[in-house]
Amino acid sequence: GDRLAFVVRGMPASATVATDGEEGPPQSMESSIWVITVGTWEMRPLPVYSVIDPWRLSWSPSSEVIAVWSREDSSFQRGRITLVDAGTGAVQPVYAETDDVTVPVWSPDGTRFAFVVEGHAIRVVTPGQGQETYDFGGRLSRFLTWAPSGDALIAATESVDSPAVMLTLAATPLWTQVALRCDVNGMHAGPPQWASLSPLEIAGPPTSTGTALDPAPNVSGIGDRRDARA
Repeated sequence: GDRLAFVVRGMPASATVATDGEEGPPQSMESSIWVITVGTWEMRPLPVYSVIDPWRLSWSPSSEVIAVWSREDSSFQRGRITLVDAGTGAVQPVYAETDDVTVPVWSPDGTRFAFVVEGHAIRVVTPGQGQETYDFGGRLSRFLTWAPSGDALIAATESVDSPAVMLTLAATPLWTQVALRCDVNGMHAGPPQWASLSPLEIAGPPTSTGTALDPAPNVSGIGDRRDARA
């Protein structure tokens, strides 16, 4: 890609600053989405003023669509999800009202995105087609990472003493426990990320643009498995 999207936090013109020792009205902050073109470094704001307080962005790897997560006030637990077309400025709400949803993550081929709902389920949305929800039944991390093949996701659990879980999106979706111990919510730790390249031998030749279309390695037989359909 030749562009980067980011959020700029600023102060609206209506806010006033305290002067002469007197306190003015509360200074609220509002956000805007900007796009910068790599090479020319030209920056421009996206005129999507209906998107309320954007906070985190996830750009589809195959289109102009940016999934925007907006938080409610100072909460990092509740937010909105909106799809924004960086080319046309079209806006499509996924969650118009705030809910306990996490920052969406696009699949490697850009056809779907996933996020955690209410802390215990993964929702996979295919824009224009529909969505599926897979209930884990226990607490999930607020961070997801896709397999390069696009047929599985990993979410670490909230506790370092619990295994991570992998959701395989097969004809019969399955949850699989993975021996991956990590504290994704700690101050000095971050969530795991699935590599886009794999040193494992694959059945066919690799693609020239990554491994999104390559066959996935056989992950059967790892840990406990159970039906993931809600």
